[in-house]
Amino acid sequence: PVDLELQSGQSYSWTLACTPASAGPVGTPLDFFLSWELIDLASQNVYCIGLGGALDVSPPGVWFTGLDEVPVGAAATQRVTVRNAGNLPTDLVAITSSDPHFTAALVGGGLPRTLAPDETAEVDLTFTPTAPGAALGTIAFDAATGGDFTIDAYGDGVVLEAAIAPAAADFGVVAHPAAPARQLTLRNTGTRALTVSGVALDLPGDFAASGIAAGATIEAGEALSFEVRATPTMLGQRHARLVIDLDRVPDLTVPLDALAVDPALVVTTA
Repeated sequence: PVDLELQSGQSYSWTLACTPASAGPVGTPLDFFLSWELIDLASQNVYCIGLGGALDVSPPGVWFTGLDEVPVGAAATQRVTVRNAGNLPTDLVAITSSDPHFTAALVGGGLPRTLAPDETAEVDLTFTPTAPGAALGTIAFDAATGGDFTIDAYGDGVVLEAAIAPAAADFGVVAHPAAPARQLTLRNTGTRALTVSGVALDLPGDFAASGIAAGATIEAGEALSFEVRATPTMLGQRHARLVIDLDRVPDLTVPLDALAVDPALVVTTA
């Protein structure tokens, strides 16, 4: 009853039910408002412990973005830790992704995995983009009993590609002291900027490159033109490789060839 009058010596009993929403302690004061002289309030603390398993995952999300963005056709993996935060054993029975670009694999075994209270398991989350652009999904960790857990997954698929034209430079016959030049173009055919990390020639005395150096940045869709010159230091067939080291794609190698000869002196008679 909302209002209850108790005579001297009388009593009244209530039945309390505890329905915890999660594993762990639950407590609250139970207040009785009284009307007798100066007594206005009487309180009784009530307390119970919820029993069960409860999954917790850290970190609470995975981001394959920024420096961790993934080239299309490749894959990258990050590891998360699943913990039974409850006070009873529970089974991790399923890990489900809402986006097929994200997959999950339990490290060192399969599902279901029984977790004692405070026990942990490692899970590898892999992002495999199939097209450029952003992907967004959720990864659900399902427990047989107790609370489940869901984390967010973000990923950026990018294209990292570069091409050089022409793919090789043959200078043909070079007569000293001639130093013919060829123009080459390095083009960024991907969706992210690329930076030149280094330029190397294995025969730097016979060939020289100018207009390209470490630190040069090529934005997506743009190109950098530079010059390679043949400067043979001895006669005969000269062969070298120009290697361009880019920060996020495999090195590009350009074969260089030249046939160094003496200058010809033509003498004619009447």
